[in-house]
Amino acid sequence: MKILIAITNLSIGGAQTLIIRLVEGLIQKHDVYVYDFNLFTSKENISTKQRFDSSVTLITDRHDWLLKKLELLDYYLHKLFKWQFYLADRRRCYLFNKATIDYQIDVVNTHLFHSDYFVTKSLSSIPIPIVMVDHGDYRFVLEENVASQSMISQIFDRVNAIVYISESNLQVLKTFQIESSTILRKIYNGFPSQELQLSTDEIRRQLKINSDSIIFGMVARGIPEKGWKEAIEAFKLLPATVDRELHLILVGDSQHLQELKAELTADLIDRIHFAGYTERPEAWIQACDVCLLPTYFAGESLPNSIAEYLSLGKPVIATTVGGIPEMLTDREQLAGILIDLDRDGRPSIKSLSNAMLAYIEDRNLLVNHSQQAHLAFEKFRIEHCVLEYEKLFSQFSI
Repeated sequence: MKILIAITNLSIGGAQTLIIRLVEGLIQKHDVYVYDFNLFTSKENISTKQRFDSSVTLITDRHDWLLKKLELLDYYLHKLFKWQFYLADRRRCYLFNKATIDYQIDVVNTHLFHSDYFVTKSLSSIPIPIVMVDHGDYRFVLEENVASQSMISQIFDRVNAIVYISESNLQVLKTFQIESSTILRKIYNGFPSQELQLSTDEIRRQLKINSDSIIFGMVARGIPEKGWKEAIEAFKLLPATVDRELHLILVGDSQHLQELKAELTADLIDRIHFAGYTERPEAWIQACDVCLLPTYFAGESLPNSIAEYLSLGKPVIATTVGGIPEMLTDREQLAGILIDLDRDGRPSIKSLSNAMLAYIEDRNLLVNHSQQAHLAFEKFRIEHCVLEYEKLFSQFSI
């Protein structure tokens, strides 16, 4: 089967990480192509592209000179006449359509809203099957009103199947008009078994952390909405009377995190550690006793970091945003502690701190939730994810 996987851009994120892992599994049996629309790009794109196997064909319109000229022309026409001519969009659709013909694509798998829009617009009258994946961005589309009703209708009228990655996503999708013939399928994002690149003892030595210390950790994108500041404030509330040293490791990088680091007082510099960004955070996670994600990000669905926490048997303290409660649950048992958002849409710092204290004071709770974490991870194994996508794609193969 010839499968074309399309995405808005290849910057670092949950959807992009899934694509990399999905491609690795699919290329064993199929010809796989990746189409990057190169929209809203960032400096992170190049490093992400390098993570694809050399046998995968990467297609992008970023070097098309005519598209660049039309984008500039659109800008000046809008500035002069206050009207959108969408000349660049037409070129973008032409280039995508051409790729499906040149590579004789059997099925298109599209990820993220803007890719969904251009894929369905390009193939509006061409009978190539389209499988769309909602990573939680349609909640954002709905809440922020970022698209017209005609754009949304175009997508849902054309796609042949929709993959949702959590029950919370399905509830959002049900608010849209979806064709009765459209297949709806839940497929969890897949994650591989973790291989440690750095020993946890080495990390503790680097940070001068005693072997009997309790370490809380957090891995996420560096945006404020992931709850970095709230994690720090909750840690600061922990009592100084605890008989073991307490540490907080923050793995990620951004201007926001640099500012938070600069705000640390002298008494916290040796206990709150900013590790920076890494593509392989497994060893940092393994070094922690309990992991955090106090996110209030509007588009949250199935955060990669939580799956990574679970895979390494780490209890999780997180908010009830998106599909997080579903992630932590196995047979109605939780692998951590859930924190509700306050009326202002932010996590309660006091509740977060109390949850951290619960693990400090109750060793049995930590051990129990660690065992439960391994069980909760089973549904996210990459082998199962790839198999489910293969089954879905094969329903449309000739």
